[in-house]
Amino acid sequence: MVYAGLTLFGENVPGQRNLRFGHRSMLIDHAAEHGVVGLVTLMGVRATTARGMGQEAINLILKKSGQTARPSRTEETPIHGGDFRNFEDLVKDAVRRNGAALGAEQIRGLVHNYGTEYGSVLKYAADNAALSGHIGASQALKAEVIHAVREEMAMTLGDVVFRRTDIATGGHPGEDALAECARLIAAEHGWNEDRILREMNALGSRFPT
Repeated sequence: MVYAGLTLFGENVPGQRNLRFGHRSMLIDHAAEHGVVGLVTLMGVRATTARGMGQEAINLILKKSGQTARPSRTEETPIHGGDFRNFEDLVKDAVRRNGAALGAEQIRGLVHNYGTEYGSVLKYAADNAALSGHIGASQALKAEVIHAVREEMAMTLGDVVFRRTDIATGGHPGEDALAECARLIAAEHGWNEDRILREMNALGSRFPT
């Protein structure tokens, strides 16, 4: 089970004061705490401690299932797109390789979002020059939409504009931008006009009026 959303940080009752965001992650062995065998809960509150807490959780689960924990390799294993030592050096190399086609700021944005995997986005633009254009006034490339669908399991318009790209992170990108994005996704998933309209309408309530 995975919990996603607001992190619980205190009793939110009328008159409650000094509520604070959690400072420590919690690893709960429900067999020891509540007599519920086979259930372990990890509530993480900081990305900086996530790897270590994940290791502790896996070790506890292995121990409870009678298995011997192997030494974790996650401390030395780069995350996807994170196999580099210096971000600015990576940007300089990416600009040198691709800056003539897209510009330095666009390349920096891609590297910021995709790390060493930025090339997996650019390959779509290389195969289809139309995908090197932007979505509306955002800095997101059309190629990023295709990448989100083919490589990152984006299934809805919301998946793409909120959770895979920067298209809507700064606010409503405009109806034209959303429609353009929706049609790119539609071509990948085989949506009809009714599905496109439903996807557009579903996003309407997500933006403040």
